[in-house]
Amino acid sequence: MPSKISINRLEDPVDRDAALRVLRATYQAEKGWVREAESQIADSDLGSEQVFMASCSARAGASTMILDLKAAYQRLQRRRGWIFRALTADWDEGLHQRLAA
Repeated sequence: MPSKISINRLEDPVDRDAALRVLRATYQAEKGWVREAESQIADSDLGSEQVFMASCSARAGASTMILDLKAAYQRLQRRRGWIFRALTADWDEGLHQRLAA
């Protein structure tokens, strides 16, 4: 049976707290990618098009990803590598401007 993937915008402090628990467990404790999780999701980003949490539950466990679309876009844009070019090849200028600002 295929896994169900859900993607939800982080709307309020309750959503932020749930996402921070994931960040602390994975990004901070397990991977060591960040020193502290709180700075990864600003209160001002809640309810915006900035932060979402994607969750995939499967028989083997669960996986959650926190994605800041604007920051990811800007990081890829600075590098101008093949991933950026492939992902944005058919985007109109308006979409680029929304993510670049």
